[in-house]
Amino acid sequence: MFYSLLRPRRPENARLANWLVNHMRCLFGLSIEVRGRENLKYDEAYIIVCNHQSSLDFFAMMEIWPERCVPFAKKELLYLGPFGLALYLVGTVFIDRGNREKAVDAIQKTSDEIRNNKVKVFIFPEGTRNHEGAMLPFKKGAFHLSVNAQVRKLYLREKSKFIVTCLPKLSTKGLTEEDVPKLADYIRKQMLDCFNQTSLETTQSKLANH
Repeated sequence: MFYSLLRPRRPENARLANWLVNHMRCLFGLSIEVRGRENLKYDEAYIIVCNHQSSLDFFAMMEIWPERCVPFAKKELLYLGPFGLALYLVGTVFIDRGNREKAVDAIQKTSDEIRNNKVKVFIFPEGTRNHEGAMLPFKKGAFHLSVNAQVRKLYLREKSKFIVTCLPKLSTKGLTEEDVPKLADYIRKQMLDCFNQTSLETTQSKLANH
């Protein structure tokens, strides 16, 4: 942490968070199954969109966290003590959801960073946790970012027993702002199909064990 304080706002600082979280996971006896991990192995910029069900998602995030990746988060998280400090140190892009002009500016600056420095971005497009076992409608920020930066998008689907599925990448090259709604709907459908399939699998597994 002290080393990170000397060089704040750098994606490389996530390595320490990754190490700490993975050791905590082992301490608590949590196991994570990653499917499609090969879809994360790209030496290029891309955006990861993932559903958000609970605070424990953090363990799944760190399990598949790629090099030079920064998260998007609502600005309120910056003020959550040590957690907010950790987000700041790893270069998190904080979004002011109550100020559209600032939010658009943050997206544009991040698009430039992605194009120029091959930074990867991790986003929860639902915008908040959802405990109901379904998927909320997607906010469009991640998709505007992807179209502006003209980069590939990877999408993940996680389930209750820590199954993380990395779906194949999707290129947004050639898409424009007009394509954002259809892009968001398409990716949400892919993730929802994966969610339903995984839900059925885990339900059948539980029934078989009883």
